[in-house]
Amino acid sequence: MDLQTKLKARQQASQPKPTEEEEAAEKERQAQLAAEAIKQIEDGNQDKQQPKGPKVKLAEKMLVTSEGNMSKEESTRLQAMVGTGKCSKLKAFFQLEDQNRVIDESEVQPDEVISFSGCKNCEYTIDARCTKIFVERCENFLLRLNGLILTHTIEIDACEKLNLLAYTKIGTLQVERSSKINLLVQDPQHFSGFMIWAGCYMLRLQVEDAVMNCDFGLTQKLDPTINIERTQFKVWLNSQGKLSCDKIIRLENGFPTTKREDDEHERRKEEKLNDFAQRMGVTVNRKEGAVGGRIKPNEPCPCGSGQKYKKCCQNGATRLVAQQAPGAPATVDEEE
Repeated sequence: MDLQTKLKARQQASQPKPTEEEEAAEKERQAQLAAEAIKQIEDGNQDKQQPKGPKVKLAEKMLVTSEGNMSKEESTRLQAMVGTGKCSKLKAFFQLEDQNRVIDESEVQPDEVISFSGCKNCEYTIDARCTKIFVERCENFLLRLNGLILTHTIEIDACEKLNLLAYTKIGTLQVERSSKINLLVQDPQHFSGFMIWAGCYMLRLQVEDAVMNCDFGLTQKLDPTINIERTQFKVWLNSQGKLSCDKIIRLENGFPTTKREDDEHERRKEEKLNDFAQRMGVTVNRKEGAVGGRIKPNEPCPCGSGQKYKKCCQNGATRLVAQQAPGAPATVDEEE
């Protein structure tokens, strides 16, 4: 660095100093260039001289086909709620009443999302293939699903007295802000994913003979820290063929999971570490707070269910709410 500084100083010293006339001419030239640049900006010529890159297409305009009088504002709101991603077609049934219909391939294309919004006292049977099912603000609504759902996704929001009978594969079933919801999946092989629910009252999920009743009010009695707007729960079919429910938590990196899944991940990681240590001939001290090994079978389960550990999370059979017998009524109206 010192050598470079000395060389730079020597070069500057060897160059002749400009005269006053040359300095004035240089200043005048720079001022003229600045004036020309300002004039180009004012005339709008600057953009013409700059090369234009390829246009960036942010999103395609969604093609919405609706039955029912839907305003432009409602259409925009519904598109935002549906969140169709790469899909650009939406078949909307909007504020219809007293309908009893079968929707087949002649009415819906496979690349369309089917939505029901604000419908009352309706019964629909979907025999067609579609991308996704979205139901919101419906009341006294019965929906039968026979056709293939390409994304295996069903979303239900702000509904009351809704019955859904699924005879097709479901990967993600999301239910939020709803009450008196009855969901029936006839074949356990069709329920290959999970159900996410939040802020629901009297939510019933039945997969063959396995039944799970979810209710925010009852769950809050077991865990006063949950919030009706932010807390979500995950329900899945465990290896024993029973429905399990757990609260969704966020890891330090923001990844959503459940405490049970995080504990299982930590257990497997520790198991692999111990196996590696044995093969290497070293001893690894057990991590404090390791899951499962320090909980005795007759101790209260750490999930807060009030049951013994051996009757709860040890066998993957958590129950946040008392379960009904397999022969319980299959519809909301009959339960009442």
